[in-house]
Amino acid sequence: MSARPSLQLLGLALALLTTGCPLLGSDVSGDTKTELAKTLLSPSEPIYRHRVQMYVGPKKRFDSVRVYDASLSIRLTGLQWKPPAGQDALVLPWFRVRIFDEADGRLVQELSFVFEHPRGTDTAQLGGATYYMDVSPRNLPSRFETTFLIEFERQGPPSEGPIQLSWELGASGMANGGEHLLVSLSYP
Repeated sequence: MSARPSLQLLGLALALLTTGCPLLGSDVSGDTKTELAKTLLSPSEPIYRHRVQMYVGPKKRFDSVRVYDASLSIRLTGLQWKPPAGQDALVLPWFRVRIFDEADGRLVQELSFVFEHPRGTDTAQLGGATYYMDVSPRNLPSRFETTFLIEFERQGPPSEGPIQLSWELGASGMANGGEHLLVSLSYP
């Protein structure tokens, strides 16, 4: 066997090894969620805003990771509207959730609902669903950190009656490399 085919074979092996290196690292993932919160929206105070900072990155200071996936979720466990007692609601209120990237003011996600009349009960209910937003970084940073503005809004007058919502936030992330991934949500 001559040295030339061995060198060609070695070159091919090195080319395959270097192109496969990103695949050789292990994938790590993590997730977190906040505690359940309750918010009351009235026709006179129809908007509630909440800032949340999301971090996806290495758990250990010198761990080297490349974040390739991040998502933020809102779980609405209850959304209740109580029309004024003793009268039919002339206007059925709408409710919406909007999420803005605070760095550039960009609208990331918007969800809207319109309540139906309670029909025989005193409260109309929606909810019990989780809504996911992909907020993955465009490049593969060693950490992903951003602040979102969560906005809950209901229709003000002429719609009447309070809207009570129960909600929690969740976050998850995936990265290549490292041993552990830290995913956190905090309120700056």
